[in-house]
Amino acid sequence: GEPDACRAMERFTAGLLESVAEILKEPPLPNTSFFLCACWCAPPLLCWCLSYCAWRRRRIVWGSAQGSVFQADPTLSRADATRCTVLLASLEHSLPHLTGGRAVAGGLGKVVEIIAHHHPTDIIMVHPMLKHGQQGVNYDFDGAVEQAPLRLLVNGRHEMVKVWRHVVRPLGAREPGLEFLLLSHPAFEERTAQSIYPNPMTRHAVLSFYSLWCQAVGQLLVLRKPEIFHCPDYHTAIAPWYAVPQHPNLRVLLVLHNAEYQGGISTDMIRGDKIKLVADIFNLPPHIVRGHLLQEGRFNMLKAVVDFIKEKQDGQGICAVSEQYARECENMYSLFWKPSVSSVCRRRQRAHVVEGLDNPMLEEARFNGDNLQEEKARAKAEIQDLYKLDWNPDARLFVSLGRIVRQKGVDLLADVAPWLLSTFPNAQLVVIGPIVDGYGHYARERLSQLARQEEFSGRMYVLFEFARVPDDLKLAADFCLMPSRDEPFGYVDIEFAWRGAVIVGAQAGGLGKVPGFYYVAQNRENLRRLRRELRTAITLAMKAPRHHLERMSRDALACEFPVEQWQARLLSQYARILPPLGPPPSSDIQLDSSPSSSRAQQRSTILSGPSEALAGTTFRPYNVGSAGSAPQHTSVLRSGMEPQMNHMESTYFTARAEFIRQEPTEEELSERVKAKLAEHSACGIDVVLESIGSDLNMERESFRMPRLLASPIFGVPLIHVVVSIGYVASPVPALLTSVVATEWGLRGGAEFPHWLQKLLTFAKFAGKSDSLDPSLLAMVLFFVNGAACSMGAPIWALLARCVQPRILLAACFFINIPVIATVFPIEPNVALAVLLVFAQGLASSGLYLFVSFNFMLSVKPDMSECALRMGILEACRSFLSWLLNSYVFLASPSQIAGTSTEPIPMKMVWLLTPLAVLMTLFSLVPGVLCLWAPGPYRDDRAPRGGSKMIWSRWTVVFLGLSEVVGGLIAFPNTRFMTWWLENGWPIDRLGSICILVALGMGTMTLAWAELLRKAAVHGYYLLIGVALLLAPPALLRTVALEEVSTYTFLGTSTSAFLLCVFSVLLEIIRGSAIWAVKIQVLNSRWRLLSYDSLLLAMIGFATMLSPVLCEGLARRASSHWAACSTPSSCSRFPSCARTCASRARPGVRCRGASRAARCCSCCLRSPALGSWPSRSSARRARTWPSRG
Repeated sequence: GEPDACRAMERFTAGLLESVAEILKEPPLPNTSFFLCACWCAPPLLCWCLSYCAWRRRRIVWGSAQGSVFQADPTLSRADATRCTVLLASLEHSLPHLTGGRAVAGGLGKVVEIIAHHHPTDIIMVHPMLKHGQQGVNYDFDGAVEQAPLRLLVNGRHEMVKVWRHVVRPLGAREPGLEFLLLSHPAFEERTAQSIYPNPMTRHAVLSFYSLWCQAVGQLLVLRKPEIFHCPDYHTAIAPWYAVPQHPNLRVLLVLHNAEYQGGISTDMIRGDKIKLVADIFNLPPHIVRGHLLQEGRFNMLKAVVDFIKEKQDGQGICAVSEQYARECENMYSLFWKPSVSSVCRRRQRAHVVEGLDNPMLEEARFNGDNLQEEKARAKAEIQDLYKLDWNPDARLFVSLGRIVRQKGVDLLADVAPWLLSTFPNAQLVVIGPIVDGYGHYARERLSQLARQEEFSGRMYVLFEFARVPDDLKLAADFCLMPSRDEPFGYVDIEFAWRGAVIVGAQAGGLGKVPGFYYVAQNRENLRRLRRELRTAITLAMKAPRHHLERMSRDALACEFPVEQWQARLLSQYARILPPLGPPPSSDIQLDSSPSSSRAQQRSTILSGPSEALAGTTFRPYNVGSAGSAPQHTSVLRSGMEPQMNHMESTYFTARAEFIRQEPTEEELSERVKAKLAEHSACGIDVVLESIGSDLNMERESFRMPRLLASPIFGVPLIHVVVSIGYVASPVPALLTSVVATEWGLRGGAEFPHWLQKLLTFAKFAGKSDSLDPSLLAMVLFFVNGAACSMGAPIWALLARCVQPRILLAACFFINIPVIATVFPIEPNVALAVLLVFAQGLASSGLYLFVSFNFMLSVKPDMSECALRMGILEACRSFLSWLLNSYVFLASPSQIAGTSTEPIPMKMVWLLTPLAVLMTLFSLVPGVLCLWAPGPYRDDRAPRGGSKMIWSRWTVVFLGLSEVVGGLIAFPNTRFMTWWLENGWPIDRLGSICILVALGMGTMTLAWAELLRKAAVHGYYLLIGVALLLAPPALLRTVALEEVSTYTFLGTSTSAFLLCVFSVLLEIIRGSAIWAVKIQVLNSRWRLLSYDSLLLAMIGFATMLSPVLCEGLARRASSHWAACSTPSSCSRFPSCARTCASRARPGVRCRGASRAARCCSCCLRSPALGSWPSRSSARRARTWPSRG
């Protein structure tokens, strides 16, 4: 009995002890890592949820949302401003002294009309005349005085412009004076009131028109010498540069009425001979064109006046017609966030580059009836009868009035209209306006088809032309539809609001200042989101009770936009830019004359008018051209380009061979849109325009191969797929080079070459020993690769300025082909390994070109599409990378032994041959196809100065700094697989696992891309949160590996392995998010190219320092380990001393390593501090050397 019980107890105790011993031998669970893994994604998700909840609200404005009363700056003297004379020039005009003298196309015309009646100072208004008669306006020349004509030079041809002077109120009197200068020229007078603005800018005749107009205004600035030139938008933006040589004291006030239109040419880059042609057209020297008329290599008229204000006025004098629109201009258009302008603003302690100058509204436009609701009912009945709508006093009438363009959101209106009329039977719709762009043609086709349907008969009316509508239309409307993507000020909403209508639309720019139902568009490029937001706002409006709408109508009538406040703001802006009395400021332009700086003499010139002698000479501000003949130029037409007749309605300028790739005409664009909708009736505007752009790209190519590359495949041009291969396949040459260089170094000798030992940094690596071991070789190769990347990135960026993008991309492919020769047997040595890694680093430094030069044929996508593209590329790249790693693990070329006569045996060559074949396939075929890349891949070049604008975008600056800091830990971060090998993972098992990881990583990355695409519909906050708030996943990987590291067991921890894989997935997700954020914030492939080249150079330098830095930290820690070799010497970590004293106890872990990653020699070295030794040496010594 008792002995049996004792024996049973002994067996139970022995089994329990054995179980405990087995448990102690297992690596500990990384509990801290699991907790961190659960919290790692919390910050970006929390940011996304909070932003979604905050922005999901729909704004209902009950009363006036106008700004506060203007407070004048007490430091500015407005006395000088009230006595100054201003010259304003615009294509739209309203002549108060003439019955038929009104030519207005939009908000600018209304502002010009207000200026003519209520400008606070003397003003001279310059306007080109339109066609006389019924198609234009009627000019009455009674009382007008003809001045001396202006003699100008346009494209080497002498032109004469007649000047008619109308004095409405004399200048210099007690009341502000008003004087009109009407310019007469055949090119001006062939325009009509329906086509005030010539287009498109690619036509030679249109460029000649703007040259004539700007030169005429510039000469008038010289002749009349006003103190201030009031420049609305881009139409006269070049005029100050014509005037400044003879009028150096000129000051300019730029008022942005619509900054989306900048007088630019987007089809071609202006360089080489084209700069000389543009200079001849505009009678300017080439250096002025190159310096002030080119924005990122493309022609841009608005840049001229912005540069003038920046150079002559320290950046002061740029305004927008509403405060909110001024902020949007600063964010949306790079023209207004140059660092030079921003630095000036910081010096002057100004918060913004663009100031707000809210437009006024005259009280005469307000409804003054006694009973608003009765008048609205009467007007609604008349409008229903006029437009053949069903008579229904309870119907809710929606009206959209204005230009049918993308900016006004007409495509959204066309897409939502069927839902509106189907969902609400008492809704009626009226759409009236002229078509201006492709979005207008799309809206016309959609709405016209809808109007022809029987079920909507009598419920909608559409008219797509410029027409004067009855005043009762605004009074009859219940709602004014304004789903604008961008609205500078918005006079239409005030006109409707002052007649009792409620606004339904977007709160963008100047909208939101009167009562209405608004939505805030977080992503203005995502059509699905915008349509849903518009439907929600319409639903709120239709469900609103009648008494709520009546209250909003009364509040709308009470809104005020006083002229006095606008006058005070305008005088304040004049006072800011007026120069102090004294000598004129220095100028970098060679002046032809030095006019007197006396304000009195200048005032005399303004009042008396120009002298006949000065006005009778040909205007040559920079002495461009000769007096007797036109300059001779060489044609730059390519062999495959046919000369085209100009598209401008004016026929005055003779037809010339066009030197710029032409945009489609209005008629052609209309036919193409109609044809696309006939083929695919369910297509949205984005698909239609993308398809039309693809057709145009193929039609412009003369050869079959470029047309093939421009053709779409899976909705994307084939050339985009080819360029994407360069980014996706980049791990192939990198892995092949790494394997070959490592084998060359290990099999090529026992010591480093003499020249390498002399390097200063070698002492930091090797210490007192120059022997070669795998860890030291890996550090040297990593150092060399980082140095090569740092040197190669700027070289590729410089080549992009002078080499065609297609040649540059082909070179990036072809430069990898010589690596194939490295798989063949040679006599290896360390020097060849170092040179091979250096060459591969130079080649891989051009990787960013495959992102910067991709999607050059696409219409600019919204951020959700951009995120999806980058996610797909990252998924394919990660899948290929892990698949290659699995092959290397399974093949194990390092385990094949060599001989003294054959260090690299043929068996190893055959194992590396599949990698070489794969690299050849991914390099040769895409490289040859890139040589035939069409369109911008052939014609564009990287412009100069792209890096100057980067520093004003703090988001990408901080992202860049984070990536540079991350480069300092790149060496241990990229060698975590070595840790798995050193901790007992079999190579064949790792190879099999990597295949599963490749499939899982690709699938998860694609899922992330789709999630990001859907999340970006609601805004960019998830994307921004991942890019900015997701901590570097390498930290999670480091903590996991350190937690399972033990002294007596080489912890093959599955949980730590899964955590490592998850951290790599987070790195891929964070990388794709950072790419998408950079593309969105920089908003230009050329700025992205400059930014990435600079960033990659800095990251390469940090990567080069990474092995040195990590080795230095490891040596500093190892000095403490050496001091802790005995239990009594470990004073800093007492737990280490106890562990060292009980070294024979199995399964006991050194707790000092988990707390500080620095301990005695028995502790496993932290994986964050470097590479690992060979497995056999680690097991023999059971201690870790400094390079261990």
